[in-house]
Amino acid sequence: MSAAVLTGYKCNYCRQTYLNSSDLCGKCGSTASLFEFELPDDGSIVTFTTVWRGVDYLPQPYTLAVIDLGGEIQVLGRVKRGGQGIAINQKVRYAGKDEYGHIFELS
Repeated sequence: MSAAVLTGYKCNYCRQTYLNSSDLCGKCGSTASLFEFELPDDGSIVTFTTVWRGVDYLPQPYTLAVIDLGGEIQVLGRVKRGGQGIAINQKVRYAGKDEYGHIFELS
């Protein structure tokens, strides 16, 4: 797999960071365009849960986690565990995105 890149958007005025583009900054209300930039691909787990009975289209169990990307932004995504344990503050790396959301791997 080639190196996955996670992009974010930042307000030109107040510098608030978002994962998705918008025509309006939710923090300052500016209607100036948000500019796109590359987010860090390394982060750490803030909190997580393992889903034992979930949606039919994802193999179960799967782990969802909130990932802090160096204080820039927090992102919800699935964590590929590969049978390994998982813990708060554990380091992860962005692995890409599929039709169901962002995917991270344990570092």
